[in-house]
Amino acid sequence: MTQQVDLRQLQADIRATVANLQALGEVEDGREELAKLQREFETWRNNVKAMRGEFDEVKRAHDEVVRKAHEKQRELERTEAELRAKNAELANVSAQMNRIRSQLGG
Repeated sequence: MTQQVDLRQLQADIRATVANLQALGEVEDGREELAKLQREFETWRNNVKAMRGEFDEVKRAHDEVVRKAHEKQRELERTEAELRAKNAELANVSAQMNRIRSQLGG
C-alpha cells in the first residue's frame, strides 16, 4: 500500500518550517543584539563610574583650593585691618609731632 502525499499540505508544512526557522534566526539575532547592547551599556556604566571618580577628585581639589583661598582672604583682611590701625597710629603720631613742631617753632 502506497501512501499518498498531499503536496499542498507538504508545501504548507515546509513554508511553516521555513517561517519558524526565520523567526528563530530573528530571535538569535535579537539575542546577539541584546548582548551587544548589554556590553555597550556596561562600557558606558564603567565610563560613568570612572568619570564620577575623576569628578570627585577634581571636586576635592577644588574644595581645597577654595578653602586655601578663604584662608588667604581672612589673612588679607587681618593684614588690612592691622595696616589701617598702623596708619591711624601713624597719623596720630604725625599730628602730635606737628603740634610739637608748632609749639617749638612758635
